[in-house]
Amino acid sequence: MEGTWLIGRVRGIAVRIHYSWLIIFGLVIWSLGAGLFPSLYPFWSPATYWLTAVICALLLFGSVLAHELGHSFVAKGQGLPVHDITLFVFGGVSNISDQPRSAGKEFWMTFVGPLTSFVLAGIFWGLLFLVPNPTSPLYAGLSYLAAINAALGVFNLIPGFPLDGGRILRSLIWKGTGNLLSATRIAGGIGQTIGYLMIFFGIWQALVGGIFNGLWIAFIGWFLTSAAHAEVDQLLLRGRLGNVRVADVMSHDRTAVDAELPLDDLVEHFFLGRNLRSVPVTRNGDLCGIITLADVRHVPRDRWPSTPVGLAMARHDQLVTVTPDTPLQRALQLLSENDLHQLPVVQDGQFEGVITRNMVIGYLTTRRELGLESPQQPAARRAA
Repeated sequence: MEGTWLIGRVRGIAVRIHYSWLIIFGLVIWSLGAGLFPSLYPFWSPATYWLTAVICALLLFGSVLAHELGHSFVAKGQGLPVHDITLFVFGGVSNISDQPRSAGKEFWMTFVGPLTSFVLAGIFWGLLFLVPNPTSPLYAGLSYLAAINAALGVFNLIPGFPLDGGRILRSLIWKGTGNLLSATRIAGGIGQTIGYLMIFFGIWQALVGGIFNGLWIAFIGWFLTSAAHAEVDQLLLRGRLGNVRVADVMSHDRTAVDAELPLDDLVEHFFLGRNLRSVPVTRNGDLCGIITLADVRHVPRDRWPSTPVGLAMARHDQLVTVTPDTPLQRALQLLSENDLHQLPVVQDGQFEGVITRNMVIGYLTTRRELGLESPQQPAARRAA
């Protein structure tokens, strides 16, 4: 996801925040510090309102992170790669790079998220009995966190795919039908229906006076509808790609430049001469990096003749690469996750060619023109 910042790692899982998270973080602080707490505890000082609000907002997003870590830890236990966790305007999302291998595994991987929220609600509720003063900031904060975690657990159990409840519903349908694609289509249809209902209800709420709440509900409904549609499309794409490998689609053009080539020669003979925007860089046949227009622009023009490509390029250890045997679906996912237009293809350190977004699009277009749109049932996806 673009516009994110890495804030740390938990058991090897990168944790990021999206810029939209700052919006909801500020709204939570404002709603607590200027709304809820002053209405319930008018005798607090202004500083107490805002300090308690900030602490509660941080613990709320810590709770959302715990919810997503529950999903991610179970996924890793099932052998599924977890790319990262991103906190954004709607809460959080675990970027898990593959589908669970069975309906039962999906059920437990999904259910642990709401279960985590309910456990946190129970912990915060239990701690209330240790606080003697029911008007203290500590009591107020614990009450809020208990209620909001319970609400998060309940909300995520709504059977609107791809919410947790929708994924649980899909796992049950998958178990009954033995077909992941059919289960996804059914759950996705239900998710889109719930999303449209939320949009209509939100618009109605806005018209009768609850403008903020109505627009927020409609916005969530729109997000749910879009996400459900995207999830179904993603699985259809996975089916169309089937067992296709990068080697079946990639370009075997091994055009590359030597790491010692001066930048002015690179620009004249490759960027201008061949209308390229990026070129792999090799040293003795081994891929050692890639040089792009952006890399060259960072070097002053008068230094191009004396600057070798190897000093300006992105090094190999900074690159995202694939092998000829990498599934095409995985290559497409890497292109999307890293906002790239091409990936170098490397085998045993040797540069073999490139795979680009346009090549994947061209492959899919050819399949459609040949009438090969019917997706295959993804392998190893039947219910256990």
